Amino acid sequence: MGDSSASGFAKSNYLGIEVTLKGVPAAGDKFYLGFNRDGISDNRNALTLVSLSTANIIDDNTSSLGDAYGALVEHVGIKTNSAKINFDASQNVLAQTQELRDSVSAVNLDEEAANLIQFEQLYNANAQVIAVARDLFDRLIGIF
Repeated sequence: MGDSSASGFAKSNYLGIEVTLKGVPAAGDKFYLGFNRDGISDNRNALTLVSLSTANIIDDNTSSLGDAYGALVEHVGIKTNSAKINFDASQNVLAQTQELRDSVSAVNLDEEAANLIQFEQLYNANAQVIAVARDLFDRLIGIF
């Protein structure tokens, strides 16, 4: 026969269907062209395709496509949930660690502001005590 893609090769034309063949045929090979005259509402291809969803063709012919897809979705769901749980736990540990660090070494601004006001009031009270003591000392010296 020969390679039908070569230039000048005559292409077959049967019932309006143009055919191109490639390769070398072996003894006993047959090729038929024809119309499916009895194929009205023939859905054999669709039924065969649908049967693939339940046929065991995955994992050494032990699982169907639907089973494998279900297992994949389950696996992804478990991993996603596990990652979320680990993330939440890590966030809690981080928050606890930061609170512990802050309680030991960090500055609490509210507490420092309260202490500053308290020290200011103590300073003012001591300044008044010193002023009263100076006034009393000046009067005592003035008496003598």
